[in-house]
Amino acid sequence: MPYSVKKILGDNKDFLQNKKTAQQALTGWNTLPAQTKKLLGDDTDFLNKKGNATGALNSWNSMPENVKKLLGNDVYFQNKKGAAASALKAWDAMPENVKKMFANNADVLSKKKGVADAIAQWNSLSPKQQKLLAQNLTGDGVSKAQKAIDSLPKKRRIQL
Repeated sequence: MPYSVKKILGDNKDFLQNKKTAQQALTGWNTLPAQTKKLLGDDTDFLNKKGNATGALNSWNSMPENVKKLLGNDVYFQNKKGAAASALKAWDAMPENVKKMFANNADVLSKKKGVADAIAQWNSLSPKQQKLLAQNLTGDGVSKAQKAIDSLPKKRRIQL
C-alpha cells in the first residue's frame, strides 16, 4: 500500500471526531417531534417568501427617491382616503330623491349657466343703464300690484 493511503487509514483522528459530531446531530434530529422535523425540513414556503421578498426589495431599490418618499409617507393619501370615505357615507345617507337630483342635474346646470350669463350681462351695464332697465321692467308689475291693493275694501267687519 502506498504511504499516502497508509497515512489516511492510520491517522483517522479527524474522521473519528467528525463521525462523533455527526452521530450527535443525528441523535438530536431523531429526538425532535415530527412537526418540528417537517418545519425544519420543508422550506419550500420559506424559499418562496424569500424570493418574493427579494423581488420586492429589488423593486423598491430601483424606484426613484421621490416615489419612495411618496409611498413611504402616505399621510396625504390617508387623509384623502378618509375624506372620500366620509363623502361616500354622506352620499349613502342621502334620500333617493336628493341623489336623483344631483345625478340628473343637466337642467339645473343649464339654468345655472343662463343665470350666470344674465348676471354677467347685468354687470357689464353702467349703473345708469341698470337703474333704467330695472325701472322699465318693474313698472308694469308695480302698477298692477298697486291696483290690486287699491281694490281691496277699506274696512272689513269682523264678527266674534
